[in-house]
Amino acid sequence: MKSSRHDYAVFSRFNFEHNPVGIKFLLNKPDGLEQTDQVMPICRMFMEAQKSRPFYAREKNFSCVDRVLLGMMDPDPSMESGQIGFKESTITITMGSGREKSLL
Repeated sequence: MKSSRHDYAVFSRFNFEHNPVGIKFLLNKPDGLEQTDQVMPICRMFMEAQKSRPFYAREKNFSCVDRVLLGMMDPDPSMESGQIGFKESTITITMGSGREKSLL
């Protein structure tokens, strides 16, 4: 991958609250970039990319369910069966007035 300079001055016109992040999926290791040494969920990678030098990540750098969502690995059969995840239940909250309110 050949390094080239781009003019990103146009981004300052938008007054973004956070710096934009570019993502590219590659089959081969990119030239000129270092692999992150951290293990983190992809949502944190976006935040890290906003404040650090450009980096690349491999399967071992992702946590959470990111590897499944990105197609890097097949899901565990228990995930597909619905045996894990949110389970409906009733939650009762006692309000300041002594009233109870049921959720779900």
